[in-house]
Amino acid sequence: MASDAIVEQLRTEFAALVDLCSDLSERDWKRPTECPGWTVQDVLAHLLGIELGLLGEPEPEPVRGREHVRNELGEQNEAWVEHFRDRSGDAVLQEFAAVSGRRVAALHALPDAAMDERHPGPVGETSYRDLLGIRLMDCWVHEQDVRHALGRPGGFDGEHVAAVFERLLGALPRVVAKRVQPPEGSVVALRLAEPVPRVRAVEVVGGKGRLVEPERAGCTVSMAPWVHERLAAGRWSGQHAWHDGDLTVDGDLELGRALVDNLAILP
Repeated sequence: MASDAIVEQLRTEFAALVDLCSDLSERDWKRPTECPGWTVQDVLAHLLGIELGLLGEPEPEPVRGREHVRNELGEQNEAWVEHFRDRSGDAVLQEFAAVSGRRVAALHALPDAAMDERHPGPVGETSYRDLLGIRLMDCWVHEQDVRHALGRPGGFDGEHVAAVFERLLGALPRVVAKRVQPPEGSVVALRLAEPVPRVRAVEVVGGKGRLVEPERAGCTVSMAPWVHERLAAGRWSGQHAWHDGDLTVDGDLELGRALVDNLAILP
């Protein structure tokens, strides 16, 4: 039976979503989120649909012709959202609680070796464990979408959240080298405040980013974790973060602005 930490982290995140939405009114369910075209209910319906698909349930026909849907993946995601749109928010929540419980049970029933099996992933072949880590990140980011829509900040405690931030920050060397493109030998750092204190510094050598000691940074961008999450998730532009976020730059201001403008790693 699979006893991998990622399964427990997913279980924790599913439970957090259920707890967050347990007292919502129908008006709350219909609040718009920063996901274009989606309400709070739609976000949870999206997560529910993905879990149903992962359990082998047949998927509804893709929905085309929506202004906010830009590709085939979006058309399939919209199909699940549309499938649950005529139900009440509470009904969607009840089904999500039941389906996510089934999903965790199915994961626990897998042999440990299944976690190391290789599967296609967003950036190439990877382990099933890694795919579950991506799923955890997606669910937690959508939890934050719901929290922002409801005006209920939080959700930054626990090992599952720490795992998400390690994944988000793991993209920093690529972001700096390929998007920010500072001069060769430059070192830029990103510092996150409590409750998820982290600091990563990246030096660009030969067009590639590598982690180095933060003390070498000629530019350090400091921000609240929730600002980093909104930027990394593509929910906020750099301009939005500069206007409404909690961030500062120590050192090269132009380089700092370039980093903030290019932190998005999720579609």
